[in-house]
Amino acid sequence: GVSNFMPNHLEYLSENAEIKPMVNQIEVHPGWPQTEAIRYCQRHDILVEAWAPLGEAAALSNEVLQRIAKKYDHTTAQVCLRWGIQQGILPLPKSVHKNRIEENTHIFDFELTDDEIDVIGSLRNLGGQCKVPDQVDF
Repeated sequence: GVSNFMPNHLEYLSENAEIKPMVNQIEVHPGWPQTEAIRYCQRHDILVEAWAPLGEAAALSNEVLQRIAKKYDHTTAQVCLRWGIQQGILPLPKSVHKNRIEENTHIFDFELTDDEIDVIGSLRNLGGQCKVPDQVDF
């Protein structure tokens, strides 16, 4: 697997490596949907593993996400995780709180509509690192 690879990095890798990656771990959450990278990975049978799938506090307190969560009687965190799952993404939420870890598993008893998936995917500026690897100074 690889981490934080964008389509141009994956393309270079596919042209120069003997073994293609099976997993690409990237930052994906409402507010930073990474649509192009996800589509590329899915076209090339690379699983997208989302680190920080809940974003930051701004995502969890977003009115749109709260409204959707209320509709399904779930938390905004569960809506964020479900949004990823329905796009074929493997979300990796992090918590040290037993109740949140358990809560994160209860996302398979509801399904977001296509419109809700699109609305959530159109949200912006909800926190997170949101860095483009080619534009980061190391």
